[in-house]
This record gives sequence, C-alpha cells and structure tokens, in this order.
Amino acid sequence: AGLKPLVYTSPHFIDYKERLKFDGHWLTDAEHVAAFEAVENARESEQLTYFEFATLSALKMAELLPIDVLILETGLGGRLDAVNVIKADIAIITTVDYDHQDWLGDDLVSIAREKAGIAHKGKQVIIADPEFPLAIIHEIELRTDQVFIADRDFLHLNVDNGWSWENSQLGPWSFEYLTFPFANASAALQAWFLLRADQELTESYAEQAFSEIALSGRFETVAQSPDVILDVAHNPQAFRAMSELLNNQSFNGKTHIVLGLLEDKNAKACLTPLLALVDQWYLSDLEGTRGRSAINLKQLLNDSDIDENQLQCYSSSLEAYKAACLSASEEDRILVTGSFYTVSPVLKLVRKK
Repeated sequence: AGLKPLVYTSPHFIDYKERLKFDGHWLTDAEHVAAFEAVENARESEQLTYFEFATLSALKMAELLPIDVLILETGLGGRLDAVNVIKADIAIITTVDYDHQDWLGDDLVSIAREKAGIAHKGKQVIIADPEFPLAIIHEIELRTDQVFIADRDFLHLNVDNGWSWENSQLGPWSFEYLTFPFANASAALQAWFLLRADQELTESYAEQAFSEIALSGRFETVAQSPDVILDVAHNPQAFRAMSELLNNQSFNGKTHIVLGLLEDKNAKACLTPLLALVDQWYLSDLEGTRGRSAINLKQLLNDSDIDENQLQCYSSSLEAYKAACLSASEEDRILVTGSFYTVSPVLKLVRKK
C-alpha cells in the first residue's frame, strides 16, 4: 500500500536480525549495534533482560527510521510483556488457550485477562477468538468502547478450498486456502480496515496481499518429494490448527513427524490432534533446563496405544530429521514441529542445502 512498516517479532530462528524488519528487509549489523549502544548508554545501572534490551533497541530503531506503521508482537501473556510499554492504537488478541500457566494462570479467564492487558484506555481492540471469555470482554469495554469481536463485528467462514470474510461495511469476500489460521487473517483484515478507514479496501487488493505472505517456520514447505513442512507449533491450540491444515492437504502418502517439546508444555494435549494423522514418529531430545526428553514423549505415545514400531528416539532434531528423510518415500511428507528449538536446526540445514 506504499506504507513502510517496522515489524518486531520474536524469537529468531538462526540470525538475530530476523527479529526486526523495515519495509520488508532486515536491518544491517551496524544499525542494530547503534541501537544497542544507545540502550546501553541510556540504561546506566538499570538491569535489563535479554528481551527487554531487544525490545528497547527495536523501539530506538522506530524512533530513527521513517516508518509509517509500527507492528509489535507481544510475547509471554501480554500485560507484563516488555512490548506493552507501548499503548498500541490497535491491539489484536488472536486466541486464548492454555500455555505458560506458571505465569498466566491455570484457567482461561485468568489467561485471557493477562492477554487483555495490551488493550489500553481509549484505544481500538480486535479480538479474533469468538470464544474469548465474556467477563474479560466486559473488563476491556470499561477501558474502551472501540472493541471489535469475531463473529459479532466481523466474520470469517470456512468454504470449499478457502474461506470468506466480511464486516459491517465490506464483503462477503472469498479467498483461497491459507497455511495459517483463517481467524488470524480475518483479524488482520479488520485491523487494516480500521487503520485505513479513509481509503477503500478491495477484495482483490486483500487477495493479493495474502498471496504474498511468507511466514518462516509457520507451516512452511521447504522441500518437496517428499514434502518437508516446518511448523513451530508449541501449544495445544497451535497443534489443533496445524492438524487441520494437514487434514486439508490433498495427500496420499505417509506422514512422518519429527517432534521435540519443552517440559513446560502440555504434551498430551499437543499430541492428541496428531494421533490419527501420523504414521511414523521421530522423537527428539531438546537441550536446556526446559527441554523434554524423547523417552518421555515415547512414554506418552505408548500410553496412547501407538505401536512401539512407529516410535524412534534421537538425541537431536537434526538426527531425527535425517532419519525421517532416509525412511520417507517421494510421496510422503515430513513434519518438523513442537518448538523453535526443534525447527531451527532443521531450517538451518535446509537453507544450507
């Protein structure tokens, strides 16, 4: 649309520079170093976490660059996230599900309240989850009357080989199949409508925008014959969405999965959507204090009545991936998933090749 956005996301797969893009491109090493130096000089004796330092350096670049739109991804929860020092003009809450319970709470209402912390007084809020707890919506509405909720103020529907979208002023529009949740795309369209209410947004314009989206590591096909799909799904909601995408594929071969999960994830709830889809499991240890062992995953799958012959354990996701490549035929597909820590080494290998 001729606008220049600065986009801040985390974590990165291979290169720190992935976290910040200006007008579709990475910034240079020198630009990052200059921002780091500015934060280092300003902080004096203040202690900063890795993520706080990264976030402040991103905001410093937002100050220096000629940006039109600043897009910030909040990380853990929302309310206490470092990114939330910015009172966003438009806050988008995609979904609410069980994750990071140690920090966010053990019930969906508590988790939703933490996520709703990114909604600020008098600002616009988009909620993409039609099942978002009503009690928290009421709390948000005490802060602002500009709340737009899926299935009330805008709507998306699954249709044959695609989906449709409309709100009170536009649509219904039809779009082709996407490799990420339609609900997220629907919220993005609503955000664009609010951002550019003074300009006409057309169906063909939106269709072109969706066709050009490439999300690294988000149900990304990086090789063919066999298909190799990388997806950083790491909570039950993401696994359900990924399973739906797998089901929607026209496919006749076998499905091989390279899987590694962190210890603080609800492994059983993550695995359940995949049980009927996977023919062979390649289970990987994940390093670090939060890493879950392949043996633990194997035990969980044994408890789900998966045949022992379908389960193999490996010390790393790279070893598991190489084994899957040796076993898979050209008609098969290999899915690498469970964590950024699972996907990153495989993505690095694929890019080298």
